[in-house]
Amino acid sequence: MTESGTPQPETCQLYWPGHNVHWIHARHVSAAVRYRVTDLTLDEDSGFVMFTARGSAHRLWTHNGLWITALQDHYGTKRVYWCQSPNTLCVELEAPNGEHGWVSALFYLTDEPTDCTDGTIPGHPIRELRVTADESHLRN
Repeated sequence: MTESGTPQPETCQLYWPGHNVHWIHARHVSAAVRYRVTDLTLDEDSGFVMFTARGSAHRLWTHNGLWITALQDHYGTKRVYWCQSPNTLCVELEAPNGEHGWVSALFYLTDEPTDCTDGTIPGHPIRELRVTADESHLRN
């Protein structure tokens, strides 16, 4: 928690569903079809993310949910996409990253919460996905 009482985002050390995104996972997401997300909401107490994609409502969990709010507040969000396999939320940030296009933060999702037995470390979600002018992999 910060002095203002706002929860401090953390990133756990685990790479299983609902926790941290590994760079190999990020490479799979960058090549996969992603669907536009609407009606994105986050229950900061439970870590559940609710959204609509492909015409269906989804309720999934991520340990790093506070980062979604922190990134939206700090950078702004241009678009949000969901990759069904691997189950990942892609939050495309409003601030461009120079010649590389837009940068997305990736959040690994799962159906139910799982405990972190190895603790957490200060950090942030992986931001390696580059979205270029060719958006053929994106779907509404």
